[in-house]
Amino acid sequence: MSDMVPVDQIQTISKSITPSLFSLKNEQEVFTLMMLGQADGIHPITALRRYHIVNGKPSMKADAMLACFLESGGRVQWIERTDKKVKAIFHKGEDSVTVEWTIERANAAKITGKDVWKSYPCQMLTARVISEGIRLIMPQIVSGLYTPEEVQDFTPAPVKQVQQVNQETWGNNEEAPPFFENPEPPAPSMTPEEIAEKKKNLTAWIMDMLNPETFQRSDDTTTFTTFKKQIIEDGAGLPDDVVIGLRKDAWFNWHCCMIATSPPEELASLKWDNAISESKLDQTSQEALKRILISQRKAISTQGAAA
Repeated sequence: MSDMVPVDQIQTISKSITPSLFSLKNEQEVFTLMMLGQADGIHPITALRRYHIVNGKPSMKADAMLACFLESGGRVQWIERTDKKVKAIFHKGEDSVTVEWTIERANAAKITGKDVWKSYPCQMLTARVISEGIRLIMPQIVSGLYTPEEVQDFTPAPVKQVQQVNQETWGNNEEAPPFFENPEPPAPSMTPEEIAEKKKNLTAWIMDMLNPETFQRSDDTTTFTTFKKQIIEDGAGLPDDVVIGLRKDAWFNWHCCMIATSPPEELASLKWDNAISESKLDQTSQEALKRILISQRKAISTQGAAA
């Protein structure tokens, strides 16, 4: 893509797309993947075909990884593809690497408990082989992303365990990433319909307030505490994991907005490189922010050259 798509156009496109067409949950996930594509220099719609979100984490589809690898001059030699074993040799120039995944290896990794492994073992093993092979021989293609199949196999820590670890790490420090604190005691239970509606409204609020195109810097908006407090207040009664998820989404979007509105001298410094590393976001989210930062720096550089 020779020209960057303006953020306001990405926002407009994301609102016009039905998330379910791409197996996404909401407009926020559509917008996130489009921004990830923007950072990689691909069209927003292409990003929806290349990336996916599983368990709240951006991922890169196995066939997209393979396509990018082949387009970059790579070559794959499939040795065996069965429900019991998948083996392939990945070639790039004079380098090559052999990767093999078997049902025994998957069982040992304790990732075969889900129904998809029982129904499509060959496809699941193939996705593992593709991801591992390309990650070894051409890691710049994946850049910290995993396949949806791998993300599905990640076993998230129980909420209470995560809260305990993060409480030990951050204590009650007001400056700590807000979603790592123990949430307030839950209010009376809500029905699933009420939870879904409240979550939908809060997600829409986050997307509106933390929109890189319309975001305005001020004493209030440049401090994430403003948004944290509002999410806590409006999210009263929601389950802890839902509130934590909303705060994580807002924390990620806030970084996007701050980077998008940074003046040239701020972008040239290491301020946001350090902020991303210290954000305590997961690796995939950090990689996405780094790409957006690089993209913004390139845009500023291009504007300067044109002037």
